[in-house]
Amino acid sequence: MKTYLALLFTILAFYSGAFAQGADNPDDSTEVTIIDSYVTPDAPHNFLLSFYTSDSCKSKLVIENKGEFIVSKENAFNHKLELNINDLKINTSSFEFYLIFQKRNGKIQKSEKYEVEMPVEQIVENRGNFLTNCLLGGVVFLTPSPTYIRTKDKSQPDLFGLTKEIPIVSFHANGYNYPSAYISLEYSYIFKSDSKYSPKNTLRLGYKHVFEIPVFEYVSAGVSGFTNFNGMNGISPEVSLGLFNFYSIFTVTAKYRYNIKPNDKNCQFHEISIGLFASFFSVHL
Repeated sequence: MKTYLALLFTILAFYSGAFAQGADNPDDSTEVTIIDSYVTPDAPHNFLLSFYTSDSCKSKLVIENKGEFIVSKENAFNHKLELNINDLKINTSSFEFYLIFQKRNGKIQKSEKYEVEMPVEQIVENRGNFLTNCLLGGVVFLTPSPTYIRTKDKSQPDLFGLTKEIPIVSFHANGYNYPSAYISLEYSYIFKSDSKYSPKNTLRLGYKHVFEIPVFEYVSAGVSGFTNFNGMNGISPEVSLGLFNFYSIFTVTAKYRYNIKPNDKNCQFHEISIGLFASFFSVHL
């Protein structure tokens, strides 16, 4: 009997120790208490953040779409940060942030999201800068693409022209940097064209499907309907390759297109062009 009692007490002591160890286990979630979280109303506009954590740890601040900022380089319970946010170019009435903690055992934990209101004057200033960037971007966006044209008309030499494609509706899939597909409107002008098989002015409406690929930005395949509003109507299958991206907005592309007028085998011409793709002016679905 004494042996059983001794065994029982040993088991109880073991579970009591394990429970106590679990209570002190540094793997438990760190609780955070926000003390201050606001943007100063007067320039220079600083984001003041202070908070307390239930466990000593290192910490970082993450502002959505703007970056990470170190709060505490060493383990601490009290954390404070004063961050000048003028360069972040926040043009909305508020922004969201969350905190990342690194505990003494190396475990990483992320907090819930918090929201901070922006001063009115800073919103106006940043929106002005945003408008300037949009205007400059619009100039680049509207730059036409140089195009090489080759026709089946032996009497006509190879031609050159300008074309401009504008995505009007973009369809997006989660996790993609580019739209999964888009509908575009396009105008083309061919210099020195006097052949009915290569119209000088052409308007196109088309659908393009985009596939993101390694090495390059994407490859797209599509088809357009075209007209010169003077009796020449046809279809244009095409393939386009996104070569590289710049300013995180524009993509330099190379495109090949084959133009066909049904029931007229003589009306066929090829196009090769280099241009820019951007979908920020389109309707996003």
